[in-house]
Amino acid sequence: MKLRVLSVSALGALTIALPPASANTLTSWKFDAQRDRLSFTTDAEVRPVAKIISDPTRVVIDLPGIRLKRPKILSALGGRYKSLRIGQFDARTTRLVVELDPGYGFDPNRIKVQANSRRSWSLVLPDPGQSSDQIETPLSVPPVHPDFIRNGSLGGVMPVGQEMRWLQQRLAAVHSRYPVVNPGLFILDLSTGDYADLSGGKAFPAASVIKLPILIAFFQDLDAGKVSLTEKLVMTPNLIASGSGYMQDLAPWSSYSAQYTIGKMIETSDNTATNMIIKRLGGARVLNQRFRSWGLRDTVIRNWLPDLRGTNTLSAQDLALILAKLAKGNLLSDSSQARAIAILKTCRTRSLLVPGIGPGAQIAHKTGDIGFAIGDAGIIFMPNGRQYIAAVMLRRPYDDPRGRDYVQAVSRLTYAYFSQR
Repeated sequence: MKLRVLSVSALGALTIALPPASANTLTSWKFDAQRDRLSFTTDAEVRPVAKIISDPTRVVIDLPGIRLKRPKILSALGGRYKSLRIGQFDARTTRLVVELDPGYGFDPNRIKVQANSRRSWSLVLPDPGQSSDQIETPLSVPPVHPDFIRNGSLGGVMPVGQEMRWLQQRLAAVHSRYPVVNPGLFILDLSTGDYADLSGGKAFPAASVIKLPILIAFFQDLDAGKVSLTEKLVMTPNLIASGSGYMQDLAPWSSYSAQYTIGKMIETSDNTATNMIIKRLGGARVLNQRFRSWGLRDTVIRNWLPDLRGTNTLSAQDLALILAKLAKGNLLSDSSQARAIAILKTCRTRSLLVPGIGPGAQIAHKTGDIGFAIGDAGIIFMPNGRQYIAAVMLRRPYDDPRGRDYVQAVSRLTYAYFSQR
């Protein structure tokens, strides 16, 4: 395989934006010779694994879950960095090998792989010192909280707890059994703030899961007196949509109460009802501004329903945050909170998270399916009184049942974990 060779002066900086590829890839790398720093960015959240190896001295950085999907890269650098090699180590890991200048002495304990964000990292070299004679030294990579966790708070809703590492490791093992699935998930314990996060901050096609934040927006406007449950909404021809729901089969220009329409949006995932609610709330632009005000980063409406191309997006972290705000009464009055949860409990599609929860448990949730992307997110109410949030979004080969099986496996494992905590 032909290598691409690049060089850079020790006084300059070089940024390489790699050509577009499919999801979970290395998107760019940058060498800043003046700061003696090598940075790299991925399009999905990643936790690097790094080590130092001698003879020749090099830093090896593995990016689990990241694929290169392009020819190997070889670049001559400068300063303390002799060269950089980037290649596919195995089917699911991209490896960066940074060979250091032979004359550079260092203390391996002072070399850092530093987080700029959960998608951007830098290799930072200390000032020259005494070289170590160790053959191989692992490097510590610090954990990085999701973006909406700041100052010990989960989006301003509740104090953040700890990573549920046992659950997180087993959820990663579940993914290894379904390699055709490209998921993002976030699990949150509503009593402790503990969480498990696997690429939860990655944006996915929203499908009908977008109806969940739209529901919350409606009830927020109800609390503000901007809408009422009894007002009539007119089903104009331009709002009639194919796909989920049967309102499309009713006569155009018919009118329905807002209460009836918002119920059908969730219960039967009615696309026509959804378009009627979007219009009543001011359209996509107004709703997107609302979503941003809630702290949602990836939740964006770009097209009316049905959005079969997947242009509307959201992430598992966004879903967990909005559900946490709903569960904790952060956005809605008590009466609107109760109504919204009751409507979410009517969701008829029960093939994803639902088979994984135990007898006597209830779930207030919303599903979505556009063939190549599916998702489910909800609050699970356990018989013992515990509550947790599960949000799973994924891409898959079109209509591949392994996507459904993966979500069910995640749900079973998570429910079993909370049953035994």
